Amino acid sequence: MSWVSILEDAIERFDDDLHRLQADLPTNPERVPIEQWRSVVSLLSRGEALLADAAKYLDLATDPAVDLAHALDASVDEARALKRKVSEFQQTCLSLMATLRAREGELKEIKNDLAALRTEKNQLEAKLQEAMRANPAGVYEAFSKGRNAKRK
Repeated sequence: MSWVSILEDAIERFDDDLHRLQADLPTNPERVPIEQWRSVVSLLSRGEALLADAAKYLDLATDPAVDLAHALDASVDEARALKRKVSEFQQTCLSLMATLRAREGELKEIKNDLAALRTEKNQLEAKLQEAMRANPAGVYEAFSKGRNAKRK
């Protein structure tokens, strides 16, 4: 039994029950206490509103322009495709994170190398300053010989 058949049966039973309640309702409200009368009328009114809503849903479910089975299959297929895309994105993300960690390691090595080069440069500058204080003429002569050798 499909859910449309179940809905049709439920609407039919509900409609029958509402008609039976209306038939059982005394035609003269003076025979029943007013509060009970109002309660029954209110209940019948709410029941009729629910029945109208259920009928709308039944009309929608049985409308030939609406193919719910096809829509459901399409939704399931779309959900599968989206899950595949999410999985692909997760794999790409993991790959990019691994590459980033590798690059960060390389960057750390380069920074360490740069710090070592700066230290070496500072030591060489200190030695050059010391040599300039001790023997400025010798330093100029050493640099001049280096230039003359490059020119030849």
